[in-house]
Amino acid sequence: MGHKDYENHALCAACGGACCRHMPGATHPSDWRDDLLSSLADALTSRRYAVDWREAERSDDAAVYFIRPVVSISPRYEPKPVIDGSWGGQCTFLTGVGCELPLIGRPLSCRAMEPREKMFGRGPEHCWAHASHRSILLAWKPHQSVIRVAARIALQRLGLPSWDREEL
Repeated sequence: MGHKDYENHALCAACGGACCRHMPGATHPSDWRDDLLSSLADALTSRRYAVDWREAERSDDAAVYFIRPVVSISPRYEPKPVIDGSWGGQCTFLTGVGCELPLIGRPLSCRAMEPREKMFGRGPEHCWAHASHRSILLAWKPHQSVIRVAARIALQRLGLPSWDREEL
């Protein structure tokens, strides 16, 4: 996948990571090791990543599952969920000095977010996203069964009940 990684510590620090406070970025299948099943199961078991989904837009389509960092709503929101369809909230990797992950370890949608000084102060929708959410969902579409199995493995490892959505 051809894309450029963007990082600007000064701009991100000045705005306080508005993008990251708004919603964690979605990962892309290429963000993970070659053994996708093992990588996802390990990530979900860590409770730093969660399965999320986009509901079907048409009646003849299915929801698309994808992987993103968990949302840190509050200290009371512990332990973090393995399956989380919530919308909005701060990324678990955001710290007081920016992202705790190195640039190469961040989700594609985060690395492809270009901070722009002329848009500073207007919120996350004014940074330039070079990777659309739709393109990331399309990339995950062929991996739906891997996500389902990885989620089941993580839930079993953690001693948690299986998810009650029929699709998973």
